Amino acid sequence: MVGMTYRVELGRPIRIERGVGCASIVPAGCIGIAGLTDGAGPRGWLGLSELLGWLVVCIAVGFTVGALLAQWRRKGWRGYAGPSLAILVVGSLTWVINWLGLGAPMQAKNMFTSALQILGSVGTAAVALWFGYILWTER
Repeated sequence: MVGMTYRVELGRPIRIERGVGCASIVPAGCIGIAGLTDGAGPRGWLGLSELLGWLVVCIAVGFTVGALLAQWRRKGWRGYAGPSLAILVVGSLTWVINWLGLGAPMQAKNMFTSALQILGSVGTAAVALWFGYILWTER
């Protein structure tokens, strides 16, 4: 059951590990959203950019965890290392987000939120370009 595949509209097989990888980020994602929307951070475009940056981080980590979980099909050490690293990544992300919300120095919090703002801006531009590419090539 764990290795079952299902088909999407594009016809490419998608493994179940990707869904498990994305679902494993939900606790860290909720902690991060609660920390970003507590009212202490910036409002307006900067606040929206932080939330979009957090969305980019969660999606990237979810796909990474899904790719690591897919390694269990391999023989040898990669079959054990992939899922172990996936658990380590999810635990580390959750711990870092919890630490940033509770006892981190202000400089670490400022660096993290500035990085989220940059990721949110770059991610928004990338999605806009991607949609433009899709619309342009569908003609």
